[in-house]
Amino acid sequence: MEDIWQNFAMEYRAKFVVWRLAFQVFTDKSLAINCDTGVDDQLNLMITKYHRKGGKIAVGKPEYKTIIEANLGISCLYDEFVMEVMWGLTNLMHSLVPEENSQLSKEDRLQMSQGLKMLLNRYGFDVKPGMVNKRILEAASDLYDCDDCEKKNNWSLRRAGRNLMDISSINSEDWGLLKLSTALMIVCYPEEKIIACLLKHSTDLLIASYPRREVIEYSQKMFSPDVLSKLVTDAPKYGIWIKKRTSKRIHEEMVFLYQQRIEKRKLLATLIGEATKVYEAEQAELLTN
Repeated sequence: MEDIWQNFAMEYRAKFVVWRLAFQVFTDKSLAINCDTGVDDQLNLMITKYHRKGGKIAVGKPEYKTIIEANLGISCLYDEFVMEVMWGLTNLMHSLVPEENSQLSKEDRLQMSQGLKMLLNRYGFDVKPGMVNKRILEAASDLYDCDDCEKKNNWSLRRAGRNLMDISSINSEDWGLLKLSTALMIVCYPEEKIIACLLKHSTDLLIASYPRREVIEYSQKMFSPDVLSKLVTDAPKYGIWIKKRTSKRIHEEMVFLYQQRIEKRKLLATLIGEATKVYEAEQAELLTN
């Protein structure tokens, strides 16, 4: 569930997961579907036209599920996963359904998805639903991308990390992926070679702009002298067990993601700070009225 929201964080992403089949205007939506009269003919026709046998319809309210299942005999879905999708559709209503000009009620406008909330909480942000805006959403999406890319490299790095234990008796289980990828680079290009490799081949501005002295300090801060010495001494033993090109590529990605995460987190903190001031001012104004 925590991944659904990012499909709707930006317009171009939504086009890969949802497709518009039809749109109709209902002058009085309360008459189109309600507990007393069921589903009116116009809505009935649209639903049955696009429904496929055995398929289920995702609906935004539990009463819609009850009414459609009772009147049309079509199974519906309404759960926390569907609500994440509904949040996304609402967020991009202006893009997905540009003909829809009516303003959604506060009840219908879901301003915070649970997946988005999970990510913000993980980074230490406490955000009220009414504070979420487009810029916050985009910055949060960038953080999600950093995390997602890191996850994709997790398996290969952890597998390579087992060689550190087998060959050098170095336990890397509690290491972050940036530290682990740096250790693998050291055994691939020990001592001076790692510095030359990083400066020559990395397209990441963080590493490319480092003076030689700072690159050395960068490695020494990550590892104790004993661990660093063992990595360099044992480097020839790794031979075919570590692929140099793959290690270099992944390390460049990790350094880039590390820098991106810092920048995006700072940006998000600034945006949330601004949104908090606006939100608190609005709440104070409501109390005085």
